[in-house]
Amino acid sequence: MLSSLLLAYSLSDFYAPKTTTTPPPSAVAWSAESGQGALSVLVTYPENEEESVALGQTRIPMLTLELGASCDAPVTVQEIDLKHFGQGRSKDLRSVYALSGYRRVSRGQSFDTDGNLSLRLQRVTIPACDVLRLTIVADLSIAADPTGEHSIQLATAPSVQSTALKTEYVSVASLSSMIKSSPFDPGAVTVRFLPHQVNMLYGTIQTIARIQVTADQNGSHVLRNLTLTNAGSARGHEFIDMRLEDRKGNVLTRLTQHMDGRRVSFDFDPTYILNRGDTVLLLLRGEIRTSYAKTVDFELEEESDFVTSSYRRPLP
Repeated sequence: MLSSLLLAYSLSDFYAPKTTTTPPPSAVAWSAESGQGALSVLVTYPENEEESVALGQTRIPMLTLELGASCDAPVTVQEIDLKHFGQGRSKDLRSVYALSGYRRVSRGQSFDTDGNLSLRLQRVTIPACDVLRLTIVADLSIAADPTGEHSIQLATAPSVQSTALKTEYVSVASLSSMIKSSPFDPGAVTVRFLPHQVNMLYGTIQTIARIQVTADQNGSHVLRNLTLTNAGSARGHEFIDMRLEDRKGNVLTRLTQHMDGRRVSFDFDPTYILNRGDTVLLLLRGEIRTSYAKTVDFELEEESDFVTSSYRRPLP
């Protein structure tokens, strides 16, 4: 759990990996002692647009898993075993986690001293006859070795723990992506949750949280997505029609109908440019659909739950 004052480093644009069939993929099948259905795991690696990434950068795509459930039963994926490779220190990747789109589906975890990590997923179930894409991403420490190189791959099968009776792995191991550290400083964003008392009156539209976001003097930033977690007791449909506004009442994000459990995620639409040295006050607004007995205490559960990227103003 993070404190109300957070330093969130910029990340490069989140991009989809390119799939290739050269060299040909290798396949490994694994059967469990019990379970239902079958799971296919296709592993692909991103072709990084830049040779190096800045120290402190978050949500760096490392590998993508296309998880397919057979048509006879849904499959719940519980854990993914990963291995660190490269000449950099594994501890320099200070946090590794899984994303489904922008949505984080695991807590951030770190490699052990041997470069191994068992990533525990949260509520990841693939319906029968369906496919889910998960991206394994990493946050690079601000204190990382600037000459380090890092790659993440699946550990030896069975590396994906699930409820499936049979799992087939297909991957192109030689195409794993290697990232390089760079001392470049893209600047930082500071997030602060301001004190606010919510009047929990059923059916009223209220300001639920006040969030101050400030860019330092080193760079401008594009605000893309913000995921908030309620550490209070309100859940799910107890807030509806939620959005982020500025202090003038301008709606900055798409409307989110309700929380997903304790979390609510907002896409800035259009993306919001926060210039260097500027501050914006974000107001979380929504309709109250619960009683005064429920509590509100929104926070950033993980630093990377605020998705930003560096902004360079186009030349005239």
